[in-house]
Amino acid sequence: MTPSEIIKKEAQKVGYDADVLLRKINKLVSNGTGILLHKNNSLLLLIFIAKGVVELHLITDDKPAAIADSLKYFINKIKESDIQKVYGSTNSIQHNDLQKTLGLLDKMGIDVQKPDNPRYHWMATVEGSK
Repeated sequence: MTPSEIIKKEAQKVGYDADVLLRKINKLVSNGTGILLHKNNSLLLLIFIAKGVVELHLITDDKPAAIADSLKYFINKIKESDIQKVYGSTNSIQHNDLQKTLGLLDKMGIDVQKPDNPRYHWMATVEGSK
């Protein structure tokens, strides 16, 4: 699937207006305040909130095994970057079962922690960042 198709499908699942969401993501990526990573039928939107700090939004139409593969890819890309801390929010567009996703991250060696910022549901410090 293309990124647009994945976004439209996820928007339908959660009751968002797909066109509005596509425009918002396009604006973030176009003005450099966001990056969109794509693997399988999953996207990871990274929104910069400070130097070396991003807010993450997982948008997916993958089956569980493919989500695991996509998450491995996204984690490696983040580790290769200058990103030092990531935050996740429960009110963002994410895989429907947040606890399973967080459990999968934990199994992959990501130390998911209670956030130091009350706007977010979880955070993680990036090991191996540049």
